[in-house]
Amino acid sequence: MEHNCDNLRWIQLDDTYDEDFKLKLFKMYKNRPISTPIDSLTVLLYYYPCNHIILCDVDNEPYGGILFWQSEYGNKLSTSFSLNPNIYKLYILPKYIELLNTDGYYAELSEALEYMVRKNGIMNITDPLVIQQVVGINESDIFMEDDVRRNEYKLKDLPSPIGSYLRNIKNVGLERKALYGKPCLTSNFEGTGCNRICISNTNGGKKHKSIIKTKKYKKRNKYKLKQSKHKFNGKHIRK
Repeated sequence: MEHNCDNLRWIQLDDTYDEDFKLKLFKMYKNRPISTPIDSLTVLLYYYPCNHIILCDVDNEPYGGILFWQSEYGNKLSTSFSLNPNIYKLYILPKYIELLNTDGYYAELSEALEYMVRKNGIMNITDPLVIQQVVGINESDIFMEDDVRRNEYKLKDLPSPIGSYLRNIKNVGLERKALYGKPCLTSNFEGTGCNRICISNTNGGKKHKSIIKTKKYKKRNKYKLKQSKHKFNGKHIRK
């Protein structure tokens, strides 16, 4: 289906959008050219209950979307899709980049989406302490500048970015990821629900990075342990 709407706008799903509308989004999710382990609309919206959906003002037809869930450190962008590649390039990717530039939004990226994000000027977080805090991995899993693993786990034809790391994902094995965006490092939010706002990433004009370096980090916090218990067909879905 070609993009033939002159006026697309972003919305968030609520009860005014019926099952048929949501099933069209689910079909876009399943048509992605990558692994789509979730086979149910109900499960998809359970794991990723927050969203930004783009639709046509004329007929209210959905054209794509970005789904995310809320972690201790903000809104973790998790999956994105569109009706066709052109819509993704023109609308979904710019929105994704806008969100990564917003306090409280972040994502773990790799492969094609990571490459596109970097081409648009968004670089990954490289501070090992921030990565350990948000992702919950060991320092030894993080690639420093002279790490030979950067050439083993390449991004396209280039060494993977400094600050990349390995995660052992259940039933998948080791995967290289990199952390992007502006996670809410002090977990201080204004409001509730999917529209909550991170209000504490800066303090008197200074980034909290200098503050969090004094903390002692744990490999896993209670929140992450709680999230890891949610499975679908025995597999951990969230990454």
